[in-house]
Amino acid sequence: MAGKILKTTVLFSFIFMVGCGPTYLPALWDSAPPMSAPTEVKKEATFLSAYFNGAGGFNGGDENKFFRANLVRAIGGSWYKLSGGGFAYFGIYDVQNSGELEQNRGQKPYFGIGADIDANIFLPLHFFNLGIGTYGGIAGEFGDYTSFRKNRGEEITPIVPFVSLYPFLQFNFSKSDKLTVRAGLGLPGGYFVNIGYYNIGYGGFWIGWSATERETGSKFDFTSIGLSIKVK
Repeated sequence: MAGKILKTTVLFSFIFMVGCGPTYLPALWDSAPPMSAPTEVKKEATFLSAYFNGAGGFNGGDENKFFRANLVRAIGGSWYKLSGGGFAYFGIYDVQNSGELEQNRGQKPYFGIGADIDANIFLPLHFFNLGIGTYGGIAGEFGDYTSFRKNRGEEITPIVPFVSLYPFLQFNFSKSDKLTVRAGLGLPGGYFVNIGYYNIGYGGFWIGWSATERETGSKFDFTSIGLSIKVK
């Protein structure tokens, strides 16, 4: 239940859950934010990234799986990093909650496009960096899952805003090899944790955990895994 409350209230006070039935929110929110670029960048770099998300949906018994690709341009210095770009995603939300009518259950495909930014500042301390950052953007989400949400009588829009705040700790194994741990609060994810490894000259990978609903209640689950390649 905690994950559902966070996803509907954190930084979006205009969103209200009405009624006592199951609530369905934008599929993009049901994931940990990506780490499409490292938390530290030397001068300028471009990254192409992709990740898979598999979460428990917004209600116990549901499942949500999607694939997302990002193209990100990043700039940075000795104490900051700013990155931004565009992304596209597609997936399937499987509605299985017992509170839904039989004709409403089943797999609902969807797709979306959007743009995001990620900015942080940090204190470089040789062997590690200690910092804080924010991630946000906007997307448009369409398809059968969006139609399903509309048909349930919910006043929704295909526009999906998101924003989160996170502190992070980066371990500097060398001038190029970095391991970052960040924990945050916001959307997507509600509350989330990411762990990412980057060689800032080539790219890296990350994994993410976020709040998700299960039949036994809200849990903190491993939900996403991604890969990023420096292309320029």
